[in-house]
Amino acid sequence: MGFPTPFVRSVRNADSEPTTYLEDRDLIVLTQTCDIPKPAQQTILLAQVVSYDALASKGGTDMKGSKYRRKLVENIIQPFFLLRPFNEPALPWSLVCFRDLHVAPKDEVQLFTTTAGLRLRLRSPYREHLAQSYARFMMRVGLPSTTDDFEKYEPGSSE
Repeated sequence: MGFPTPFVRSVRNADSEPTTYLEDRDLIVLTQTCDIPKPAQQTILLAQVVSYDALASKGGTDMKGSKYRRKLVENIIQPFFLLRPFNEPALPWSLVCFRDLHVAPKDEVQLFTTTAGLRLRLRSPYREHLAQSYARFMMRVGLPSTTDDFEKYEPGSSE
């Protein structure tokens, strides 16, 4: 059962209003569990969950290969976090997509969770592993390589 997620179909121009629609999406909560009860926390950060098969069918042949799957297992493909399959409710091998984020009002998310019926929840330490993967994705920094010449440095030399 997907969470009703709003989208803008077309961007507003001078003569028209934007077109919006709702689409049910499978999402996972990224907001820290300890922050959700706080009154100041009014929104919840969510990431889309997509089955590996669906994503691989849209991607290139490398996404279908065992080397790519190995990298997913090792958690070194930055924009994704691998979720194991589950029987009840059914979840195939799936990926949390950190590039597809949504923000929803906390009240709406809480209402959904109380009326949605059976839903999956990550337990510790998997919840922390997901949070760490998201943090690694967000903190990537492209720095110039300005220290490569250190390899040639000799201690005590003037250079």
